[in-house]
Amino acid sequence: MKKLTKSMPRINSSTRTGSSEFILFLVALIVHRNWASPYGNEDEPFHRNVDGRGNEFEPTAEYNEETYPIRHPRTQATIRADLIRNEIIPEFFLIPPRYEAFITYYDGIEPNMGNTLKPQQVRLAPHTVTYKFKPDTYYCIVMTGLDEPSKATPTKREFLHWIVGNILADSLLAGDHLAEYYPVLPKNDTGSHRYLFLVYEQKGIIDFKEPPLTNRNSWGRANWSNRKFAEKYKLGEPHAVNFFYSEFVDLTPTTTPEDHRSTKIYTAPTNEPI
Repeated sequence: MKKLTKSMPRINSSTRTGSSEFILFLVALIVHRNWASPYGNEDEPFHRNVDGRGNEFEPTAEYNEETYPIRHPRTQATIRADLIRNEIIPEFFLIPPRYEAFITYYDGIEPNMGNTLKPQQVRLAPHTVTYKFKPDTYYCIVMTGLDEPSKATPTKREFLHWIVGNILADSLLAGDHLAEYYPVLPKNDTGSHRYLFLVYEQKGIIDFKEPPLTNRNSWGRANWSNRKFAEKYKLGEPHAVNFFYSEFVDLTPTTTPEDHRSTKIYTAPTNEPI
């Protein structure tokens, strides 16, 4: 019995400590691989699509440096700061979206989290909307005016401009256009207006029960609510966001007395034969 005891290796406290630390390291590694978000840290934008189609926020074959500017997506912390500074949080939603949406109008015009665009630049509907997406997931995008008829007296807040639902990934043209794009028309002497884009991630295809709205008139658009819309269809908090400002621009051509003066020399008629 004594010989058996002498032949057994002695395990000291330092060996036990090292083994415990190694086991804890393995457990932490397994938990991280199973529970870590595929999108990375919330304050560091995840640049690649889940399906590996490439970096949607940098120049690609579709978005190249000759037509569109190089995009550097904001972090969630920066998005939150922009929304609070422009008085969008907490009035219109509470939790800041994780991603920035890139909306492109014709001629490469893009909202940029609070830049100012002229009404004539955003007269027609955007032709592309890009955001972080999953390839097998549906999304809904809405555009709403926050200061109608003015920020001082927003009696028609919110004013619905656009809804497209059931967008697979970011295939905008294949979505259901529930409300046709209504142009931005701020009135004279009403100051600057905020226009908000929100992208919601759907849990599947939705049978939207919204009355179809055309762009021929403004019926059914005043006093809309993106919160109530999101609650009605269980969309949760917004997935991506962007916004811009716009104000009235007088396009009436101006003339001066000099414009009405003719430079043609007047010649009195004569009776002489031609």
